[in-house]
Amino acid sequence: LCDICKEHPRFYNAFGDHTEAGIGLVCEEACRLVLEADSPFELVADDGSKMELPEYVKAIYDTSKPLTERLSAISGGRRANSKIRSEIFDEMEGGNAYVGTYYAGDCINMMDVNEDLAFYYPVEGTNLFIDAMCIPKSAKNVGAAELFINFLLEEEYAVENSLYICYASPNSAVINSEDYKEELGEDSYKILYEVPAAYLNEDGSINTRVAQPYYNLDTATKDLLASLWDRVK
Repeated sequence: LCDICKEHPRFYNAFGDHTEAGIGLVCEEACRLVLEADSPFELVADDGSKMELPEYVKAIYDTSKPLTERLSAISGGRRANSKIRSEIFDEMEGGNAYVGTYYAGDCINMMDVNEDLAFYYPVEGTNLFIDAMCIPKSAKNVGAAELFINFLLEEEYAVENSLYICYASPNSAVINSEDYKEELGEDSYKILYEVPAAYLNEDGSINTRVAQPYYNLDTATKDLLASLWDRVK
């Protein structure tokens, strides 16, 4: 397996002398195994007893409904993609937390609900990343995939998509769109597209030692992070 498939979207929980590992459903193969299974998986407690499946898992296995309806029933909107995500939205929008480390686009959504919230980039630095639309090597309908990507990159639809998700877009047609700037708002546009001066080199380029791209951590570092997070919890 490549590094991405070996480590993402896996997650780890350390419990003293052992670590549990799992895999998230953003993995296509994990989704295939779950959705094509003849019967639901089982949750087993430490004492060997079977636990009741959460409602969202039951919804996935309700084969009496079309797949699209089953997926819609568990999505709950953008804020419900994970328990942590939902908690951050609830706590920050409700004014029950002083600070949250999260994505700029999601912060803009939360600021629409709670006007007392503000966003800032830490002077110590942050990470750089970009989502991509990729066509698998084994794809059977490459032409259709290319047409779909082209469709998503057209200004009208790219602007609409960017306004919906509130994330920064690398598409120059979006960045330079006056309609996009107006609807997004000046403050939100600055959050998404103005690079802090502390992140720039003297020539105006981004200092990648301050704003670092993502890279895979080694096992020892991930074990350390897991143990430190357990102490925080």
